[in-house]
Amino acid sequence: MESSSVDNNVPPGFRFYPTEEELITFYLHNMLEGQATHHLNKVIPLIHLYDVEPWHLPKLAGEKCGGEREQWFFFSERQEREARGGRPNRTTPCGYWKATGSPGYVYSSHNTVIGVKRSMVFYRGKAPCGTKTKWKMNEYRAIQLSHHQDESKSNNAKGKAIVVVSTKASPLPTPPGRWKKGLAITDFILRLGAIGATMGAAALMGTNEQMLPFFTQFLEFHAQWNEFPMFQFFVIANGVASGYLVLSLPFSLVCIVRPLAVAPRLLLVIMDTIMMALVTAGASSAAATSYLAHNGSEDANWMAVCSQYTDFCQVGSEAVVVSFVASIFFLCLILVSALALRRA
Repeated sequence: MESSSVDNNVPPGFRFYPTEEELITFYLHNMLEGQATHHLNKVIPLIHLYDVEPWHLPKLAGEKCGGEREQWFFFSERQEREARGGRPNRTTPCGYWKATGSPGYVYSSHNTVIGVKRSMVFYRGKAPCGTKTKWKMNEYRAIQLSHHQDESKSNNAKGKAIVVVSTKASPLPTPPGRWKKGLAITDFILRLGAIGATMGAAALMGTNEQMLPFFTQFLEFHAQWNEFPMFQFFVIANGVASGYLVLSLPFSLVCIVRPLAVAPRLLLVIMDTIMMALVTAGASSAAATSYLAHNGSEDANWMAVCSQYTDFCQVGSEAVVVSFVASIFFLCLILVSALALRRA
């Protein structure tokens, strides 16, 4: 292969698809030996890889690879901290590249080790809780240079590498922060609805009482919510849930501002699950009591008291229905949080 072949005009349908051996023995060695020409840079440009998000890399590809939709080639210099033996910093403004597996050797056609290959995947967000994307990268580093190269140039062999960035998706991916922010806004709206439902249920039941217009000298016909332990539990459960929902609003706002944050979302989904169980238990116990009040029970020797206390039973039934609506709100909140925590 000659360097002049890089500048030749190519027919339609041409794809730059070199082998791993060609990448290292020709392109990378020419760059390390200072023989990179303008024509070579048209194929594989030198960039600061970790200053750029992967979905912006196709625009920086060489002229000969500008029409590619699956993979792009770049030269990348080694960072100073890596040159001193430290761990490389592979973070970008929106995420980080994470190595997958162990590095592997690249062999020539003569079965000689000529380089090292490392595969990486891009994650959006902060490590270690980023969201995996479909962007992948293979990094190639030279191990052995030509025999005529002096020691100073040999030390530079580790100074640059060829990286091949690829994605399985043809269109550029939509940043997950956008739809996660939409989920966070939905979460906030659902919390406002749940606050109204729990407060409404607690207020309806907590003010529920009825006194019949007739009484005797020793007996007064009066029904009040606090005379029933199940209704007391109902009011307490919905009151606690409404208080929690009000306190959770700042965390929901944090998720809107930082849609990729995991800790507040994880806390919300745990607490929402607990509150849903509490509200559902309170509504179920109150519903069972209301059923007995409407229909009675011959086995338990309970009379259907709602035939006399119609207003009391009606308000109690309305409170139970509103509380079950609050449980549905909590279920939706849990599903929204679970979807937001799902990795791409």
